[in-house]
Amino acid sequence: VDVKDNLANTPLHGAATNGHCDIVELLINHGAAVDLQNRGLDTALHLAAEKGHTEVVGLLIHYQATVGSKDSFPESALHKAAENGHHEIVDLLINHGVAVDAQN
Repeated sequence: VDVKDNLANTPLHGAATNGHCDIVELLINHGAAVDLQNRGLDTALHLAAEKGHTEVVGLLIHYQATVGSKDSFPESALHKAAENGHHEIVDLLINHGVAVDAQN
């Protein structure tokens, strides 16, 4: 289930980007690794946070996604959620221990 495309995105990256919570859960239940990074070092959590998919972010956290991981810029999911005005996701990440003083 962790097959990668030419940008190293997995099906989980795609489902998270598009907010498909049911597909995210199905993939994880069939062995998808929640913290795999694509070429830009984005995880599914980064992509869901950037797009504002609160339910997907919550689900990924439930399945132990690393909330403080950074992409190639280096930005965390918190940076991406904050930059895009996704207040609920910012709150969710803070409540799950993401470092609020992390710098990019």
